[in-house]
Amino acid sequence: PSLPSSENGYAPVTKHNVEDYCNLLYKFLLARRPVYQGPILAVWGSDFRFTQAPYMFGNMSLIHKYYNEHKEKFGITIRYTTLAQYVDHVHTLPLKFPVKKWPTDFEFGWPHAWPMNLTGNMSTQYQTGAPTSRAVYKQYCRSTSALHHATEIF
Repeated sequence: PSLPSSENGYAPVTKHNVEDYCNLLYKFLLARRPVYQGPILAVWGSDFRFTQAPYMFGNMSLIHKYYNEHKEKFGITIRYTTLAQYVDHVHTLPLKFPVKKWPTDFEFGWPHAWPMNLTGNMSTQYQTGAPTSRAVYKQYCRSTSALHHATEIF
């Protein structure tokens, strides 16, 4: 679907385009399905691209409402959760997690990456873990923030 854009890169979700956003997110979730046995965890935002939380949560709330009102179309339920709640839920399911060996058991390659562009928040989500994700950029942001904080105190 063709999604609207705005000057600041964040296109609002409205009652007129929420179905388009839901269809796009559904395609994203289907692409992730092969690597999940249980419920799919779809992280919304990232450390440095998720800068307008109230605006983004407002958009996501409209998407959640649409999905949950149209369960028959998508066959899914969507909700907010914390990572701890998600992991606790997965541990209650009768799932088995075999140990895989690199590279023979990884038919889809590593790292897993999914391009995501909802509400103008374009990024590629890599499932390799936070310590390996943009470490240099994160250190730069921490250093800059510390300098800014020190300047304010001075």
